[in-house]
Amino acid sequence: MTTFFLATFFLATFFLVTFFLTTFFLATFFLATFFLATFFLATFFLATFFLAVVFFLAVFFFTAMSVAPLAIGFMVFQIT
Repeated sequence: MTTFFLATFFLATFFLVTFFLTTFFLATFFLATFFLATFFLATFFLATFFLAVVFFLAVFFFTAMSVAPLAIGFMVFQIT
């Protein structure tokens, strides 16, 4: 009888420990995957945002530089 209880106790302990370890590792894996995915997505969106800003500034300054001489010339023409 004692052997039966001991065996049951050890089996139950083994299954519980296995269950908790499996749950822990699975949870850790999913959390790590989630955080990595979030990190890479955030990095991607930030990089896209900064590229868009740089592109906008480049277009803005290029337009300003190409239009500025025309505007200055037009103003000089208007004054004279």
